[in-house]
Amino acid sequence: MKAESRRQRMHVNSLLAYFEGQEHWFGKREKAVLTVVSRMGKATDRAVMMSLGYVDMNTVRPAITVLKDDGVLEEVGDVECPVTHKQVRLVAIKRDPRKAQRLFEFAGEEAT
Repeated sequence: MKAESRRQRMHVNSLLAYFEGQEHWFGKREKAVLTVVSRMGKATDRAVMMSLGYVDMNTVRPAITVLKDDGVLEEVGDVECPVTHKQVRLVAIKRDPRKAQRLFEFAGEEAT
């Protein structure tokens, strides 16, 4: 299996374990957002909100911003929102090859 394929399928628990070991700690909502985005691959704020069962966008936006500011999520494009018909951002887990390699080494896998 190629390293790129493993990065795309990296389990959310591996990501959480890595980032929790850093100087910051994520709360329950940030972890929930990260789990949803990891499962969806790419997601809008509304898709995250709906996946978590919330009805207010402001319940997920601060968590998305924290994850984006900490370099865990990145904006990867724009799509038209099916509800508002406006262009909205898509976020995905940031794929930093150096961090991914450290995760693979920590897990005992060979990173190529």
